[in-house]
Amino acid sequence: GGVASTNGSSELKIWLDAGKSIFSDAGTTASTDGGIVQQWNDLSGSNNHATKTVSNRPSWDQVDPAINNGASVDFTAASSNRLNLNTFTLNPSLSGFSIITVLNANATTGTNQNIIQQKDASGTGRTLLLYDNTATKMTTFLGGASTAPTATYTLNTWNIFSQTFSLSGGTTAINLYKGGTADGAATVTPETTVGAWLIGANKTETGAFLQGSIAELLILNQSVNSAKRIIVENYLSAKYNVSLTANNVFTWDDGAGTYDYEVAGIGQASDGSNHKDAKGTGVVRMWNPNGLANSEFLLWGHDNTAITSTTSAIGTAVDGTIIEERLSRIWRVGEVADVGNVSISFDFSGIGSPLGSNLRLLIDRDGDGFADNDVAPIAGSVSGGIAIFSNVNFQNGDRFTLGNTDASIPLPIELL
Repeated sequence: GGVASTNGSSELKIWLDAGKSIFSDAGTTASTDGGIVQQWNDLSGSNNHATKTVSNRPSWDQVDPAINNGASVDFTAASSNRLNLNTFTLNPSLSGFSIITVLNANATTGTNQNIIQQKDASGTGRTLLLYDNTATKMTTFLGGASTAPTATYTLNTWNIFSQTFSLSGGTTAINLYKGGTADGAATVTPETTVGAWLIGANKTETGAFLQGSIAELLILNQSVNSAKRIIVENYLSAKYNVSLTANNVFTWDDGAGTYDYEVAGIGQASDGSNHKDAKGTGVVRMWNPNGLANSEFLLWGHDNTAITSTTSAIGTAVDGTIIEERLSRIWRVGEVADVGNVSISFDFSGIGSPLGSNLRLLIDRDGDGFADNDVAPIAGSVSGGIAIFSNVNFQNGDRFTLGNTDASIPLPIELL
């Protein structure tokens, strides 16, 4: 969602995506559909890989129609599946931190199903997220306190769960969210013991096994603010087609012609917290909103067309030039209220360097394509292979892409 970098030193400490870096051995051989998962590589840059070297390993579901044909790692209690985060020792009580995950619990056997636990040599276990089969709710137990959730969890349904843990005034405040809606809170006394973390079992790895699947898991070493949490939840909702019950601020991921790839965004939540500079895993970055206020967001995603170029039906003469070429990929903006003007860039530093004066930001506002230039193409500048456009005022639903006034100097394309 563009809320943290993957340089290994930022607040993002674990990022497990079931669609990427899944191995049947110690990081060399890619898992096959239905095959075992011995190592699930961390994409955060911190190298906190989830591993299980012998037996009791989960399996990989390469394509799950229930989550927009995304992938998942599947855990079964009968096989005592679990994964260890042995190199990850963030203290969940002394440090503010957050957990955000997309998961599905699918069985009724057993009282509790541990999803995330912290364990240590003293035998203490801190249950950071589990499914309580007795209460049919997702909850957190830490320091003897439960978040006391109110929303019933229906088995065999995918949901987005977020938790924030923040230290203030000598206590740790826990807040749990289900589908973006607040679903329980607790306040506990901080503890001092630091230990490794575990996915899918209790601290002794002998019971309370997860029976279900995880598509994505993020752990951050700060209690993310409301704006960042909302943006990440919308990124996950778009990617996996898992609905949100609150703060669904990006709606162009539904129906035909969806724009649910590499969603990222900026915005300000109702509590005043904000995130003003975002670049997700794609080439587009937006920053510097000049009119951002509470409950205002601007998110974008693309149609997953390859970054190639097209010269058909591009545009008529504008400011004395004709748009001769554009990128085939199209992005779409979802805006809540009006964040004002923003700066936007396209990063081609890894695939080629556009020149500058030949480039235009193309915006289609009326939905009939870019040929009629219903929004005048915007000239920008280039620095280090990055095309930059300033003072752009998007509206909800706008489609945009990059155009070129000189096809003899072609746009950079991504070689497949």
